[in-house]
Amino acid sequence: MSSYAPGKGPICSTCHTNRIVTKGAIICGDCRLRAHNDHQQTRASAQRMHQFSANRPLEADILKVLKAGQQTPEHLADTLRTSAGDVLDALHLLKATGRNVYQFGNSWSVEQSPETGGTFSEVLVSDSDGWHKFGAMGDTHLGSKQERLAELHDMYRIYEANGVSTVLHTGNYIDGESRFNKHELHVHGMDAQLEYMGTHYPQIPGIRTLMVSGDDHEGWFAQREGVDIGFYMQKVMERNGRTDLINLGYMESFIPLQHAQTGVRSMVHVIHPGGGSAYAISYTTQKQIESYEGGEKPAVALIGHYHKAEHLELRNVHAFQTGCFQDQTIFMRKKKLIAMIGGWLLLFRQNPDTGAVEEVVSYFKAYYNRGYYINQRWSLSGPVTQVPRIVTR
Repeated sequence: MSSYAPGKGPICSTCHTNRIVTKGAIICGDCRLRAHNDHQQTRASAQRMHQFSANRPLEADILKVLKAGQQTPEHLADTLRTSAGDVLDALHLLKATGRNVYQFGNSWSVEQSPETGGTFSEVLVSDSDGWHKFGAMGDTHLGSKQERLAELHDMYRIYEANGVSTVLHTGNYIDGESRFNKHELHVHGMDAQLEYMGTHYPQIPGIRTLMVSGDDHEGWFAQREGVDIGFYMQKVMERNGRTDLINLGYMESFIPLQHAQTGVRSMVHVIHPGGGSAYAISYTTQKQIESYEGGEKPAVALIGHYHKAEHLELRNVHAFQTGCFQDQTIFMRKKKLIAMIGGWLLLFRQNPDTGAVEEVVSYFKAYYNRGYYINQRWSLSGPVTQVPRIVTR
């Protein structure tokens, strides 16, 4: 094919920055290479997922048909020239191994995202005086070049030193992969990021971490691959010998809190809400609490996604934004968003008669950008120098 003269080709319609060199091409060379790499990575992830789910030809054929629209088992059997029983066996196998395959009435379909929300099957029971103690954190974004792995491990050392046995994670445990974060990743692909998480996420005997999955970052894989990412994450962890990382569900989960003496209960709402940050740090938290229906409010709300840290009490709900363990990314700088790095150690006391949380002790461990600890992280002007403290009398 002939080429345009240097600088004379049309602007690429995908990136809107580079000029197209080859006549007849519809995108520039960089975008074409990026699209090729994305396709290869998607194929590789799909192949690994197929291996994990023992994907036989029948399961693969069913997925192809269902992606065109929901079908009954009988119609699938006619289309694929097999029995309805074999089709049902294959559908249940796909569902059991993490595919977003769901039954609605007598029809089955492949959905872009897993089923949302729900109540955790386990109850968190207080001590004899009604006190609960757990860690609260989120947005660890493992696989990102901006991850704060050392600080994450330090946070778990604090949990261990304080006798914490349960940590509640508000989602975005991995950074996922999309066109706008690709160059800020040091681990690419769904399986690779989960394997990295299995190796590098803190593991301390006696501490387990209950995690919701966001509909962004790890949720991008769910939407592209048609996989229940939280279910799949837990299976990958178990494959790596880890039973301490437990899936709470997609986007949110309600966890019962129970008083040990009286058995009365209230709820913790662990949520990764999505959407953009507001002009004020507390605004999204306030609107979240205001949206709870009367009589259905949780006693405690743990809110991730925004990479902010705060404790707000409103409408008898103690709400915590759980901070993050990722430095400010290019996207965050573009959107003028600050990253508040750290996690919470929380103690709550339930009223033995009503189950209401009426006493709270909260401790937030804050970390600073890596330039505070390692010279020249953001500045090339020289070593970090702290401002001298002058005592006045």
